[in-house]
Amino acid sequence: MSYQLINNDTVQETSELLALLRQVNREVNQFNYVTDINNHDSEDYWTARIATFNSGDCDDYTLGKRKRLIDAGVPYQCLFPTICRVNGDGHLVLAVRTTGNDWILDNLSNNILEAGELDYDWISRLDPSTGNWLRI
Repeated sequence: MSYQLINNDTVQETSELLALLRQVNREVNQFNYVTDINNHDSEDYWTARIATFNSGDCDDYTLGKRKRLIDAGVPYQCLFPTICRVNGDGHLVLAVRTTGNDWILDNLSNNILEAGELDYDWISRLDPSTGNWLRI
């Protein structure tokens, strides 16, 4: 299935898209949380291959979800890896900009979440078109 990009960075929100976001979030969240130091013997190691390792940390969950959504036909331009702080700790989530809302796919919840309802300290997001990190 293909999803319609509106403007340059927003996808048309449909019930099918929301169902896909919920499915991908739940599926990827089933993998085990393991820190990079334990998984890759590295302080920080980003990979979209969370399924290969059957585990990962927040950036691996985020990139794995992003890859699955792109593979399912969601335009990459509306998918924003986003750095935030949750209870003082650094964290990465995937924001999906739709015509209805900015939805957050987070390994801390199996539900997709509305960005405006979260008590996260938003720091920056990756602009998928330029590859630059933008302050929020």
